[in-house]
Amino acid sequence: MVDVVESTVKSESIYRKSTVSTNLDMACQEEVRNLKNKLDGWKQVLQPLYSLLIWEQTYYPAILTGIITVIFMTETQENKHDKICKAIIQTKQQTSELWSSFVQFRDTMPKLYFVSVLVILLVLAWIGNVVDSMLLTYFIVLAVVMLPGLKHQGIIQKLICQRVQQLKNILGQKLKKN
Repeated sequence: MVDVVESTVKSESIYRKSTVSTNLDMACQEEVRNLKNKLDGWKQVLQPLYSLLIWEQTYYPAILTGIITVIFMTETQENKHDKICKAIIQTKQQTSELWSSFVQFRDTMPKLYFVSVLVILLVLAWIGNVVDSMLLTYFIVLAVVMLPGLKHQGIIQKLICQRVQQLKNILGQKLKKN
């Protein structure tokens, strides 16, 4: 009789486990179906990605290592991108400050401003007349492209300091003569 009871208990236990297992399988199958529908558009991407992640080919670990390396190098490029953005902002601010100086110069000394602009425009017109337009365009484009490098290397600052020193020397000599 004990054997019959044990056998009944075991079969009920197995039945309950199989019922629970069947319910879990059904729930799992439903989730799989839902996920499959959601990822249907990604099928062409997910299948090779899965193959890559489980290393179906012997060279897949090298590909994964390369991808991870590129991602970390992109972080370095992100820092370079930040520098570029900062340089653009600084250039914009400097251009704005330069424009403000011209406006202030125009408002405070209108006659000198007029003469300065007139001289600059006459010099530019003369250069445009003497030099071929394509060559002039080449020089302008070359100057614009070289400007960031010249600024970064400090060459522009050095040239400005030299010109300011020369101007001070010229004005100093004229003042001594008077």
